[in-house]
Amino acid sequence: MSRLEVVRDGAFRRDHGLKAALAAVVATSFIDEVGRLERTFDRCDTLYLLRDGRGEVLCFFLVAWENLPVEGRDVPTLDTGLTAARPGQKNTGTFVKLLNYCIFEAQQWEQRHRQKLTIWGTTATPSVFFVVRKVLANMQPSADGTFSEEAARFARAIGRRLGVSLPAGAHPFVFPRLAAGVRYSEEERRRIAAVCRAKQFFLFDQLGVNEARGDRLLFSAEVPAVLWRPVNRQGELPKLTAGQSPGDTPAAETEGRLP
Repeated sequence: MSRLEVVRDGAFRRDHGLKAALAAVVATSFIDEVGRLERTFDRCDTLYLLRDGRGEVLCFFLVAWENLPVEGRDVPTLDTGLTAARPGQKNTGTFVKLLNYCIFEAQQWEQRHRQKLTIWGTTATPSVFFVVRKVLANMQPSADGTFSEEAARFARAIGRRLGVSLPAGAHPFVFPRLAAGVRYSEEERRRIAAVCRAKQFFLFDQLGVNEARGDRLLFSAEVPAVLWRPVNRQGELPKLTAGQSPGDTPAAETEGRLP
């Protein structure tokens, strides 16, 4: 039986044992630079995780609740920073459980503050694309790569925040070399290719998103009116912080799992 935990306000940064456990989970999917996970810890403020009966971490989800400037106004956002699961937990729905609880908190936050949150993240895997489209609302870009003008304005604001320089006419959701130095393991690369073949989903190829080069696809979405699964637990809600300046730290990648 797994149990869900939430660690807020960056408290996980001081727990060296927990950080080592998270690094061990990440190592099964990524060939990564040593310092990049530390930068993710520094940037994100909330950790959602599932543990098994022995206390071992099965899956985790690091996020940042923050206000970001978009065309002269502060927009409340949820940055879906980084998630990873142990090999035996992939494609079992563990990540969706964490995402579902996070979105429950986002619903509670919107109701309390009477404001809308914009959810965003970057990825190079279709698994995230499928999960986001299943669980969240009004995902951009769509499965054929199209997007609304409002979503494009948000994408360009995120690009500026991350220090991404795009030529005129470029797809605003495609961020070349955003995560240079981070690569999937060979096993993970084969898994992703198998998912694409099974789903006949080739959007990343069509848009020229090359994972090995560090390219990432941005997505944005809204908090859904109805959760994937009901949540009974309710406690302290997250607090939004001010966003970082453009170019401070590249966004960590979201590595989602199919339910």
